[in-house]
Amino acid sequence: MSYNKVVTDIDNQRLRDIIKNRSPNITDKDIEAALQATDDIINHIENIQRANRQEQDTIVCCAKFVSILLLSIILLPFGITSTYYAYTDTSCVNLKAGKLYITLKDFLAVQGISILASYVLIITMVCFGFNSLDSIKAYFQTPIMKLLAATNKTFSLAWLILGAIIFWGLIDNNKCNDGLYNYMYASLIIMIIFTAINLYQIVKESK
Repeated sequence: MSYNKVVTDIDNQRLRDIIKNRSPNITDKDIEAALQATDDIINHIENIQRANRQEQDTIVCCAKFVSILLLSIILLPFGITSTYYAYTDTSCVNLKAGKLYITLKDFLAVQGISILASYVLIITMVCFGFNSLDSIKAYFQTPIMKLLAATNKTFSLAWLILGAIIFWGLIDNNKCNDGLYNYMYASLIIMIIFTAINLYQIVKESK
């Protein structure tokens, strides 16, 4: 006999004694019926709680899957492509950008590696760091995460502006091969749009 079973039997016996003392006319059959009804109610509540936990686990699992899918679609291509062109292109990434010590290669390398590092970090956090939606919300509301997010957004904006100035203003981008030229145009425009949307949301939330 398990410990929980012994405890339950002892509690039931105490409850019978209390009922008998307060209501001498009540029969053992009525007491058993009342105890059985109580057990049924408790079991029903436990089943509801178990179902709610399973539903919560399913929601969290779906949220993780969607997050990983979106991150893989949005971040991964930019990270891989930027890193690839930074270390394989020989057409224009090493052209001197005016008096700057930073070249297009530096811009692409930092951008690509930072995106890939962010991707790995976020995927790790999503897969192993959270067990509920509330824990996810609470984690990203912590002061340290807010500070890191603000720092990352500020650096990303500054680095994006620098890359746009280098590509469109300080180097002869006509020397870039077609693949890199089109990638730089598309990625800069997409990132500028995303940055503008992000800034709009920040301003909207601050009001």
